[in-house]
Amino acid sequence: MPASQPANVETTPISSAEKTGGSETVADKDAFIVSTLDIEDIQNAVKAWASAWSSKDIDKYLASYANDFQPSQTQTREAWQQTRRQRILKPEPILVEVSDIEISTLDETYKNVHFKQLYQSGKISERNSKNLVMKKSDGTWLIVKETSGPI
Repeated sequence: MPASQPANVETTPISSAEKTGGSETVADKDAFIVSTLDIEDIQNAVKAWASAWSSKDIDKYLASYANDFQPSQTQTREAWQQTRRQRILKPEPILVEVSDIEISTLDETYKNVHFKQLYQSGKISERNSKNLVMKKSDGTWLIVKETSGPI
């Protein structure tokens, strides 16, 4: 670690190639950094989001999403929220567990959070790979983009 870098900072270089799928490399390996405090805060935010979902705390669950969150489908934010409310508040219990959280830096504002997710409710039991793009807003890490796929 360079002497000028604080001890509580973990370096996570991300190249533009990693953002775009190309083959470029980072010239400055310390171009982007994620502080240890940010890592802990992001992990806690993801766990709180999963806990709110599991406990059906719909207001806390929806508060985990930034105002500029765009649903991945063609829904408006309002329609997405209504759909989430209907699904989460169904009578079946919900269990959401996250594991293997990995955090990388997209740029100074946005962090990419990748993890494995277990979702169980009623007759549904799914394990998938989840990816969140998060940003810090007023001291809180919020979700701005969410995608999932097979592990």
